Amino acid sequence: MNKMGRKKLNKKAQAWGFDLMVAVAIFSIGITVFFIYSLNQPAQAKEILEKLSYDGKIITNSILSNGYPENWDSGNVVKIGILSDNKINETKLNRAYDLAKDNYEETKNLFNTNYDYFFFLKDESEVISFNPGACGIGNEEAIEVDISEFDVAYYIGKEKEMLDLTIGALFNLEIYCEDHEYYDDGTQACDKDVNGKTQLLANVDDYDLIILEDVHFKEVDFAILNPYVFDGGKVFISEHFDRDGFGIEYTNPNAGNPVTIVAPDPYGVLDLTLGGTYNIQDGPTVENNAGALGSEYVTNYVEIGTYASGEGGMVRWNYGSGYVYFFGDFDPTNIEDIIWKQDVINSITSLLTIDCDVEIAEVDTENLVKITRFVVYQDKPMTAYLYIWN
Repeated sequence: MNKMGRKKLNKKAQAWGFDLMVAVAIFSIGITVFFIYSLNQPAQAKEILEKLSYDGKIITNSILSNGYPENWDSGNVVKIGILSDNKINETKLNRAYDLAKDNYEETKNLFNTNYDYFFFLKDESEVISFNPGACGIGNEEAIEVDISEFDVAYYIGKEKEMLDLTIGALFNLEIYCEDHEYYDDGTQACDKDVNGKTQLLANVDDYDLIILEDVHFKEVDFAILNPYVFDGGKVFISEHFDRDGFGIEYTNPNAGNPVTIVAPDPYGVLDLTLGGTYNIQDGPTVENNAGALGSEYVTNYVEIGTYASGEGGMVRWNYGSGYVYFFGDFDPTNIEDIIWKQDVINSITSLLTIDCDVEIAEVDTENLVKITRFVVYQDKPMTAYLYIWN
């Protein structure tokens, strides 16, 4: 019995000892692997951060250069750069934004990096929106864009030159037109389901801005539109409107072409080149005449563009708390249509409030490097930021 018992005990001890050896071996391997990982991790992280920093400097130096060719575009770009004469060139800035938006991976190839990046500009208080909805260049996961609600009514009179570009713009748009024999082109533009002048005048207070193209309104119509502007509304109006309105006198003298841009818009809504010329077909104009109804409420009357004869062909004025921009035509005959019309649409879009918030903490990153540089944008000092990460 004792021998048998000792044999059984020895076998149990051997089995227990073997299990212990296996457990110790596994534990030792785990400890070894852990320590190897722990020792290597700081070195690996340092190496990655050095690579990110190196690529980040390359990207920043490229962006803050003239690029190549000097006047590069998406079709011939070899090196992306947004500067000219040591200042940010807005054309190049927008081209870089469009290129990254349309083909982000191609920009990474041009920068010779495998890492994600985002470049943006900031003044003392906020990230700059340099184009409606554009807050930076690169991976847009890093940015949150908040565009204010801006409601626009577009009334089609005898023409509809702005229609195509207003549709799909960043602002909310509702279209009105009058199905009436007087409106030659308006008859073709109007759909039976589109609201007309009566509905527009009933809804004017719903809009931040109203576009009136070649309208032929009556005094009773201006009796509604005048208070809308007086109380803070905004109007872009073109060509013929046949009545004194918004405190000024309308005339149609067939003023002599061209309309020449003679003054900048002091309020920065229109961004047109001084000396630029536009041929207006019928030569309608407006005049700040003390005899016009409501003229005592007109202030800040600026002739941005004048005909050869001196009358205003592009004019801006305040009426009460609101303002009006008058254009002799939305469709000058001597230039490419899209350029002029897009300028007008951009000017409307510039009235939107666009907030850009960099939310880099929300991006899934393992390692992140930030690089900053001082730059000049629109003759103002700014800070350029580049985030690069993996």
